[in-house]
Amino acid sequence: MKKSLLLFALFVGFLTVTVKAQDTLYLKSHKQFDVKILKNTKKAVDYRFSDYPDGPVFSVKPIKISKISYKNGYVEDFGNKNPRINRPFGVSGGLRLALTYPGNLGESGTFLVSFDYFLIPQIDFQLNIGTQFSEYYFYSLGATFHLNKTNSDAHFAPFTGALLGTDYNFFPMWFIRVPVGVNYVNNWGLSASLSLSSMFYFKDYPLLTAQLKIGWRFK
Repeated sequence: MKKSLLLFALFVGFLTVTVKAQDTLYLKSHKQFDVKILKNTKKAVDYRFSDYPDGPVFSVKPIKISKISYKNGYVEDFGNKNPRINRPFGVSGGLRLALTYPGNLGESGTFLVSFDYFLIPQIDFQLNIGTQFSEYYFYSLGATFHLNKTNSDAHFAPFTGALLGTDYNFFPMWFIRVPVGVNYVNNWGLSASLSLSSMFYFKDYPLLTAQLKIGWRFK
């Protein structure tokens, strides 16, 4: 009897090890497969189904993967690598300086506060409000487009965009602002951006500005 119980325990242990000795692939389409991961790169993940260890090799792009649970217990989360997904809402402050025609903004520059939200990692909607602590102020509203992949963990991303706004100095002056710059976001929430912008006024000469913003992002 004891021998039978021992054999049964060994059999159960063997089954447990066998079940755990596989990787589990979770797709964003809500499908999951028991597989053996052969290769994991930024471009593709190669695998075989665990039921067919000598079967064909399949490949899937990382953008289609939600996560991989490895047989050693480690879980690789593909859906939350991008810091712009983890922390979509941001608040920042900064300074805007006129590089041409400085009489329009004043040589002292303009202090600004910005509120933004990443709808997806590539599209950021933002509201900017600025002042020189005098009668001059401005605001702008629009979107910037960031060059990065959804599953990327890169902290830096170049961007451009288009924002509609107005400068007010005794009377409103409407403009379209087209920035070109680089954005930085780390995993803890610190963010910064540096950009050059062409501001096309409806009733005045174009203006070139430089803008620096530093802030914090929230989940």
